[in-house]
Amino acid sequence: MTGRKLMTGIAALGLCGLFNGTVLGIMYPYSKSGMLSTNDGSLMIEELVTTGNSSAGWTHATGGFKIEWDITRPTQNDPYHYQYWITNETGGALDRGLSHIILQISDTFGLDDFLDADGDITSLPSGWDLRSDETGDPTRWGPNYEGASGNPGMPADIPGISVNGGGGTTFHFEIFTFRDPMEGSFYAKDGNLPMGGGPVIAYNTGLTDPDGYFIWVPDTTTTPPGDDDDDPNDDDQDPTAIPEPMTTTLSLLGGLALLGATRRRR
Repeated sequence: MTGRKLMTGIAALGLCGLFNGTVLGIMYPYSKSGMLSTNDGSLMIEELVTTGNSSAGWTHATGGFKIEWDITRPTQNDPYHYQYWITNETGGALDRGLSHIILQISDTFGLDDFLDADGDITSLPSGWDLRSDETGDPTRWGPNYEGASGNPGMPADIPGISVNGGGGTTFHFEIFTFRDPMEGSFYAKDGNLPMGGGPVIAYNTGLTDPDGYFIWVPDTTTTPPGDDDDDPNDDDQDPTAIPEPMTTTLSLLGGLALLGATRRRR
């Protein structure tokens, strides 16, 4: 291969790094899924005010607790579709029903970030409540915040969406938004108390340990239709922070190669 052909090839590859979504890591349709379970040590299950005749109904011994998520985006013009499922470890019914779950979101997440499947702003579903910097006081969920007495044992304060589980032993909810995915946390409380027992709570280990396990939730940044600058396929904690090193290198090489080729033509 001649020097000129090599430089032309590098230039073309560099331009691909700038304009090709595959090199950037952005591919549509986009999909990310996963789960945390009492079966893999990624969750903390606690029974509060435990007495001798009570049982923690979300432990591995009683069927356990599992949260699954699936995040999809057909095209860059569509909002993300976040879906979550709460079941026991095998996908069946929980031993004790769900009172509510708090899903962590960005502290800049506002009511206008809730969309329908077409990307239009919609209202919060019945039984949902949002706390963030965008909603004013109180801005967080947790044991130290106003109206948070229904979250016993919650080990940290977080901005989030509280979703009413209605006492269901299996539960599903969904969110449409242009907010990119990031790692986050959750807190859940049961609603069915056995005689003599206390409430049971569940949360991911990352809620108290930065090296723990996380779920995926809506991020601080927003990717509007037609904007491919972000990289939601990156598995870093903030998927939009830094371009991939190879992409940056290829882009620089491409620019230099084109500059050299232009000078030689002169």
